[in-house]
Amino acid sequence: MVKDSPDPRWPGHIELPAYLTFPMLFLWETAMNEAKKVTVASKGVDAVTTSDFYLKLLPTATGLVREWHITGLPEKVDENNFPASIKLMSWMIECITDLYKQTNDVSPNS
Repeated sequence: MVKDSPDPRWPGHIELPAYLTFPMLFLWETAMNEAKKVTVASKGVDAVTTSDFYLKLLPTATGLVREWHITGLPEKVDENNFPASIKLMSWMIECITDLYKQTNDVSPNS
């Protein structure tokens, strides 16, 4: 599955698998649960930052990408070299959410 970046700062695309496997889904759900814990813990506390939330998702999100074709990024992207771009990270979350939805939808080839 090819996803085009909507961010003019980071043009290009990523390639995701055609579907999520249960181990992939487990990793994504675990990361999302950890990110949600950060959000819940931050209620009323100013010390928690956006990066706390995204760092819980980033290793799994980047690990699900098969190929990176984003201008300015290396061939292999992980949490250590992913740009601190909230817009780019939000797009990554949308891509994986869409992958989950498409895994559970009727195949367009059927």
